[in-house]
Amino acid sequence: MENKKYFNLVTLLITLLLFLKVNSIIAIIFLVIYILVINYPNILYFIANNKYSQNKVEEANKFFERLNSCFYSPTKLRTSYVYFLILQGEMDKAENLIKTILKKKVNDSDKITLSLNYSLIMWKKNDLDKAIDILNETYANNKNTMVYQNLGYFLILKGDYNKALEFNLEALDYNSSNTGIMDNLAQTYYYLEEYDNAIKLYDEVVFNKPTFATPYYYYALTLIEKNNKEKALEVLKKGLDCKFTSLSIISKENLETKIFELEAIEEL
Repeated sequence: MENKKYFNLVTLLITLLLFLKVNSIIAIIFLVIYILVINYPNILYFIANNKYSQNKVEEANKFFERLNSCFYSPTKLRTSYVYFLILQGEMDKAENLIKTILKKKVNDSDKITLSLNYSLIMWKKNDLDKAIDILNETYANNKNTMVYQNLGYFLILKGDYNKALEFNLEALDYNSSNTGIMDNLAQTYYYLEEYDNAIKLYDEVVFNKPTFATPYYYYALTLIEKNNKEKALEVLKKGLDCKFTSLSIISKENLETKIFELEAIEEL
């Protein structure tokens, strides 16, 4: 940040000198070129995100690679490439990039993001204990919504539902409007067979139309436990519109299988 301020100051001085001593047009051209160059990583990031939003994954990857290769790309933008790689299932490549980024000084905010990403990689590499350890260390020093959300879910996956309940209640107290946190708590209630509590949360979660499939799936399972198969089927079908990635806990196939089971029961 300090370097950027220094370069901006020098650029303004050079532009002023060009304007006063040489030519105003040259000064303007110099300033425009500088603005484009200094914002080159941001331009690449914008294009990459735009391509990804259009499901042009290969094209998005090309621009993310250019962003990563730019020696002055901010850590925050390079970290976005890490997450993109995770979404594509490129866990080894994402892990290596994290290690490369951490060779340089990073601020606290970027450290948290990198820890979150690293924990996702460890989870996907079937090292859940390592993923939990990473986030426990982050949680001890920096509490934020994403740490609560990811760690809360990892504790559910670990199977210690009482511990998960305690943590996810704390998470809800920290951020009572986050869909991921609400889903974690509702899912914890489901595993503890506290179905009424789960349904109260899931009613609100699904009303907000989350874009990930987990709440639809577990809401349906909870409704089945309450003998409301008709509504469960309706909820599962809504979940089919979600976007599925390598990080999706519940796949489209999981939803389709459960829909098939319920429809088969209805036909009996």
